[in-house]
Amino acid sequence: MTTRTGGSFQSAVVSAAYASALLDYLRLQGLEPDSLYAPHPLPSLDELTARGQLSLGEWMRMFEIAAEALDDPDLALKAGAQINIRHMGVLGQVLMNCSHVADAAAQLSRYIRLLGEFGQPQVEIHGDQAHLIWTWPYDCTPPMALVQFMQAARATLTRWLTSRPDIQGDAHFFFPAPADTRVYEKLFGGALHFNAPVNKIVVAARYLQAPIVLADESWRRRAEREARVVLQRLEGETELPQQLRKLLMAQLELGRASLDEAARELGLHPRALQRRLDAEGTNFRSLLDEVRLIRARQYLQDPRLRLAEVAFLLGYSEQSAFQYAFKQWTGKTPGEYRSSLLS
Repeated sequence: MTTRTGGSFQSAVVSAAYASALLDYLRLQGLEPDSLYAPHPLPSLDELTARGQLSLGEWMRMFEIAAEALDDPDLALKAGAQINIRHMGVLGQVLMNCSHVADAAAQLSRYIRLLGEFGQPQVEIHGDQAHLIWTWPYDCTPPMALVQFMQAARATLTRWLTSRPDIQGDAHFFFPAPADTRVYEKLFGGALHFNAPVNKIVVAARYLQAPIVLADESWRRRAEREARVVLQRLEGETELPQQLRKLLMAQLELGRASLDEAARELGLHPRALQRRLDAEGTNFRSLLDEVRLIRARQYLQDPRLRLAEVAFLLGYSEQSAFQYAFKQWTGKTPGEYRSSLLS
């Protein structure tokens, strides 16, 4: 990846789903994120959900505030170790349906932009060792919390995808050794190297051939199609589709998402809105379905919500219509998707 000049990463973005791994960890520690962050100039959780992303600077500030509140210098490491496939959105669906670790590593590198603008994963083979490298794309020092989180998340996901908790690796970090390294030792299992020139995890090369236990080729094809669409959108769309997605998020909450209502909010005639979306290579129905899928995945993470309630929250009058649409989008029924999260 080409290094970006200027020295600032603050305005780079990270997906709200990926960033929410920190929020879920805080809840496990008994901290309510809304209360913790309310006194600070940060976007609300509802705003993050509507935007679908936040700046890398905002995310790092959230880590800083949380680490101070819990008096825990290892907080980012622990949060990364609690990462779940749902935090990775459609990329998570791609990874869990790859054939083996090397395949998943290649897809992670290909679609990493879906998670944010915070670096590029690489794999280098040196003899019987595989070096899982994380390259920082800015000409400044990466935030320590980000390095901790990314390294821990990669180790955790590799074990989860393969159902191989025995996989251990030597972990390399650019920053000095902390006074207490017990959390690092427990998480990575191998030798620790601090003040290292490269942030990476070194594992036995044979682990690259470890199979992904939940792999399904048909679901992978669907997930990759969706990933390509989202990637193309991130790399080339203008402001209007972004505005409309944010608006549709809010309208779904009020139960009134429609072309006429959206056009009125944007100050456009419905036909004018359709024409402008056509020029972008998209349409209202596609964007509404996209927003519904984002919300559906969030709602299905809550086991307290019945499928009929999820359908209602998404603006469907019948549960069957929601179930049909969700299977068209993902290749899974809502029940199958929920079961895959719980497993």
